[in-house]
Amino acid sequence: MRRAEYAENLQRIANLQRSAADGSLVTSRMYSADRATEPEVPAKIEYSAQDRRRLAERVRSGDLERIRPGVLMVPIDDGLRPHEVSELATLRTVRAVVERSRSSLWVSHQTALLLHGCWTFRSGTAVHVTHLSNPNIDREHETDIVRHWTKLPGRDQCILGGIPVTTLERSLVDSIRTLDPDSALVAADSAFRRGASTVLVQRIVAESIGKRGIIQARETLRQTDPRSASPGESIVRAAMHRARDVNPSLQVPVKTRIGTFWVDVGWPDLKVGFEFDGAVKYSGGAFGDPELAQRERARRVRALEEAGWLIFEVKWADVGDPVRLDALVYDAFLLGLAHMRRTG
Repeated sequence: MRRAEYAENLQRIANLQRSAADGSLVTSRMYSADRATEPEVPAKIEYSAQDRRRLAERVRSGDLERIRPGVLMVPIDDGLRPHEVSELATLRTVRAVVERSRSSLWVSHQTALLLHGCWTFRSGTAVHVTHLSNPNIDREHETDIVRHWTKLPGRDQCILGGIPVTTLERSLVDSIRTLDPDSALVAADSAFRRGASTVLVQRIVAESIGKRGIIQARETLRQTDPRSASPGESIVRAAMHRARDVNPSLQVPVKTRIGTFWVDVGWPDLKVGFEFDGAVKYSGGAFGDPELAQRERARRVRALEEAGWLIFEVKWADVGDPVRLDALVYDAFLLGLAHMRRTG
């Protein structure tokens, strides 16, 4: 992608950010999976030399866990969901790495995005850190840390909750260069939703020319859309782009006999739409009566289909299986083509 082209894409993203900020985008008033606050890195248990024997007993009994020498924490709650366990394990390792480091480092890449409150997808539990020079550490025994070393100007450094972290913009560019394409798109959509500066991102991308993954980073920016309401929607868009090399439309307004509805993501020219069902919208609580929400969804889909649209539901099980998701999306594309030819 030429420099002018990715500059145009970043300008497009900036325009969408401004529209969301002033409330003119319908998506700014709809459901989203955004975090209310940034995740908190848990503190270690402070203790004195006199406490060591007592605490060692608690570790042996399973009442405490030794994350690193000198870094003790209470065990992870058994009642947490798998993704919550994974995230907390990463945050605990962040604390341990920062506490035990003998040299300056900054939590970086996708781990930093997590600390900034961004969505993550298939990013693993290993903690990424960046040094200014090769730390000369035996990495064979560091299965939960990925170390990078490079220039890191003050512009790209910040502190979050006492933790040294690369800035949102630097973390974004590092991540979309190194993650798999689907995870990179989730990261980019989320970071720009949280206000990443397109001006700074453009500067960092320009400085990264020649680095590994910069071509993928530019392609990710071509597909990025901060209107995406959840990681699942971002992954569906990535599959749609693979099936048809154009950016799909988000929150497509469709007039029906019972009012205007918005399709999560679709191809308006083919009248093909995808609805990502993350189950959260139907979980009750703040989202209202789940049975009523399901009935309303079915009514809405019927109205969209009566208006000539083909609507396909995508679940987390589909998102978690790339082959299955690609097949579902490509089949929908072919059905849309056939439908368009029949209806003119």
